[in-house]
Amino acid sequence: MLQKFKVKGFKNFASQIEFDLTAGNYSFNNSIVKNNILSTAVIYGDNASGKSNLGLAIMDIITHLTDNEKNSKDYKKHFLNLETMPKFAEFEYTFNISNHIVQYKYCKKSYDDILYEELYIDGDLLILYDKDEQIKTINLKNGNEINFDKLRSDQSLVKLAYIYSTGIDNVEESKDDIFNKFIEFVDSMLSFDSIYGNHYQGYTTGNGGIATTIIEKNKIKEYQEFLSDLGIKYNLFVKEIDDTKHIFVKFPSGREANFFSIMSKGTVALSLFYMWYMQMVDGINFIFIDEFDSYFHHEVSRKLIKKLKESSSQIILTTHNTANMSNAILRPDSYFTISHNKIANIADRSGREIRQAQNIEKMYRAGSFDNE
Repeated sequence: MLQKFKVKGFKNFASQIEFDLTAGNYSFNNSIVKNNILSTAVIYGDNASGKSNLGLAIMDIITHLTDNEKNSKDYKKHFLNLETMPKFAEFEYTFNISNHIVQYKYCKKSYDDILYEELYIDGDLLILYDKDEQIKTINLKNGNEINFDKLRSDQSLVKLAYIYSTGIDNVEESKDDIFNKFIEFVDSMLSFDSIYGNHYQGYTTGNGGIATTIIEKNKIKEYQEFLSDLGIKYNLFVKEIDDTKHIFVKFPSGREANFFSIMSKGTVALSLFYMWYMQMVDGINFIFIDEFDSYFHHEVSRKLIKKLKESSSQIILTTHNTANMSNAILRPDSYFTISHNKIANIADRSGREIRQAQNIEKMYRAGSFDNE
């Protein structure tokens, strides 16, 4: 799981911003805490406060450690902060992988130009790469086998080390084994939003349609039940037209229609949500959903959070919907606000104890969490 993330010099983050997912001291809604780390968090912030850029920053790691889908246009446009124009952007991650601490730090001059990398497991240095100083260090069992000449100018030394480590029979819970599990975790990270259609990166490749994915996974019945639970009741079935399968709806009148041709924007967004939700069981370990409930009624939004927190994935959401801010759903340490290059949970921002019975939405609207 991701425990802590720091970034500096990337997009609107002129100075370092730290996102700490370490759980606070609360005795309710403990299902969202694993290994003292929050598995579900919701971020609030004004427009242009940095919510979307925080998601891009967190997901930057997948752009050079995986071969999965990447939204390169989102990164190539103004990668470095325009106010300070630093020489590079700095990224630092702290993961808990099988109860071992993996720290990964790197610097980038641009989207595909890595200048520096260092990776530690439980405080021990495994990999160090300094492009300018021409330092390449790999303290893995297979380190001597790595041909550094194969390291391209746009490639990560960490990824090259993983390519060489694939297939090696490591001792369970050795540092080599934890290193491989770390890469596997990153490979399963996903971010998406429905504002611009199926806009996603990480986890997989390709642009499979929503209906096609649901049909291929034989999830029509579950999809219908998912919508029904949210108050959208239709009789759905699969219909093949010109060798292509579609999701159709049958009305009480006997008329039929392609379901995706009559959907509202909200139902389209819910369908996209379901497409990714049903794949969580396939091994998505981390999901960042930007403006996850833009088209949803607040009751639907609350139900979706409850579904998400029951999953095995670590979930980070951004929203403007204050109806989601409730101790009945999550807890004060899992609600974050971002402003003025700082992100903190509302428990820390309040400067005082927040009790379970308090109405935190009302407190938020009253400005109780505006402390910097």
